[in-house]
Amino acid sequence: MNDDMTTSQIRSIQTLGSVAIIASPVSLVFGGMLLSTVALICALVGRSKLKVLSVAEGVSAEIVQTLRRQNKVALIVSITALIINAVFFAFTFNMLMQMMQSGDYTQLSQMFGLDPNAANDAANGDAAADISVWD
Repeated sequence: MNDDMTTSQIRSIQTLGSVAIIASPVSLVFGGMLLSTVALICALVGRSKLKVLSVAEGVSAEIVQTLRRQNKVALIVSITALIINAVFFAFTFNMLMQMMQSGDYTQLSQMFGLDPNAANDAANGDAAADISVWD
């Protein structure tokens, strides 16, 4: 490999590892299974590129070792995020399907700790008028 190709491969592997490391924790808040799957794919593609780079001549062993460590962290973090997202999906899927089929979304607000009945009482002027969604 020439120097330009080697530098390009190193940057590509580094970018894929960084994307996987950043996207995995973000997938726990936004994106869920899709984003954690993308992060895992990035980590796997980076790993395959690293294998090709490690057998190339003229590449420093320290660079390969550093990229290997980053890629290992990316794989561990992305697999962990995917498992956590899969477990969350498995526990909430039935409830979400039931809510969508029935049209009753009160369970969703109760899941987040909000009581929809308290909001109705506040609208009717009951004693619960002091309750705010932000309390």
